[in-house]
Amino acid sequence: GNGNSPEDEAKNFCSHIKAAGKLNPDDRLVLDWEDPKFQGKNGDKWIAAFIKEVGRQGYTIRVLYSYGPYLGASVKVWPKDHKGKPLRYWHAAYTKNPEASIPSVAKGKSVLWAVQYTDGKAGSIEPKQARGIGPCDMNYLV
Repeated sequence: GNGNSPEDEAKNFCSHIKAAGKLNPDDRLVLDWEDPKFQGKNGDKWIAAFIKEVGRQGYTIRVLYSYGPYLGASVKVWPKDHKGKPLRYWHAAYTKNPEASIPSVAKGKSVLWAVQYTDGKAGSIEPKQARGIGPCDMNYLV
């Protein structure tokens, strides 16, 4: 975010990966797509430019993380990695039936990878407590 270009954001992202060392083969790089400046606006070009630059830096974004209403309002064409393969989707929804809020842009494409949710709803009901950690979201892989 912060008004930077997608290329600058990608270069910064990759500099942190390089500083951390070699990735393991099962590591998955994720684009967290929740930038308020794209609320209700098409972010397809920004996402594509970010993914392309990460590829130029020698890495692959494989997963897009977001929540249903935001994703549905800001992504019109499902993104692909820099090699042309569709990204997987890590869906966040704070309801008892989280898969009900998957937006149409991600439905029926076999892209759903993981679901993050709580057993309550956003606002008045807290997520489950984990001993020594506190309130937590829960996740499951599809």
